[in-house]
Amino acid sequence: MAARGKSRQGILKSTGHIRQMFAWGVAQELLKPDQLVSIRALQPVRYGAIEAPESKPLPPVPIPLVKATLPFLNEHTATMVKVQLLTGMRPGEVCALRLNDIDRSNPDCWVYRPLHKMRHLGRERTVPITRPVQKMLEPFLRADGKCLFSLQSVRCDANETYDNHSYRRAIKHACAAARSAQRKAGLAEDHENWSPNALRKAAAQHTANLASLDDARALLGHADKELTQRHYAKQDLVKATAAAKLMAVNLL
Repeated sequence: MAARGKSRQGILKSTGHIRQMFAWGVAQELLKPDQLVSIRALQPVRYGAIEAPESKPLPPVPIPLVKATLPFLNEHTATMVKVQLLTGMRPGEVCALRLNDIDRSNPDCWVYRPLHKMRHLGRERTVPITRPVQKMLEPFLRADGKCLFSLQSVRCDANETYDNHSYRRAIKHACAAARSAQRKAGLAEDHENWSPNALRKAAAQHTANLASLDDARALLGHADKELTQRHYAKQDLVKATAAAKLMAVNLL
């Protein structure tokens, strides 16, 4: 893969797909379990281990570009974009947002607790949902346990929820529609593509600018090794809530 010019990050993603293929093969009894154990034992390619280029870091999406894209998104995806930008959620977290996972005991600030990859280590991810974001979510609240946002298309069941791929694809199509509108208006087609992950980067950048780098870390849910788990969970929610309120006032 490296010889063909694939980046190290691309190699990691591709080898992850291969592991998934082997796991499926074992589940279908097409492969022996020890083959899956062997392939999972392979260590990921570390930085500098092979001669493969590094992927360029994803820059944050400019806020004016986000605003210019919103009119070309449907009601669900436009709200997902605004919620993600103002909370720093991961794309998968906004796609999986359910009423059951939101603590609404404090009217001033709800708390969303999505499943977190480090939950087995006792770390809990908490996402503050301030009043401006609450108002965005209110039309989509549903008590049936399903995700708040669903695909809105004549080709899809209205209850089919978004995932990372369909969410990213919706934004890509909206960017293409924006360029088409520019072309029809006789303008330069300069509306660039951007992805949901770039929204999270934008949330981090603007929180750091408006508050501090530590507030940005708290909003995004990154761990600080110097804090105990108990102190981490308590203080990060306070910092993240303050950062989210600043974002709601200054963006969109």
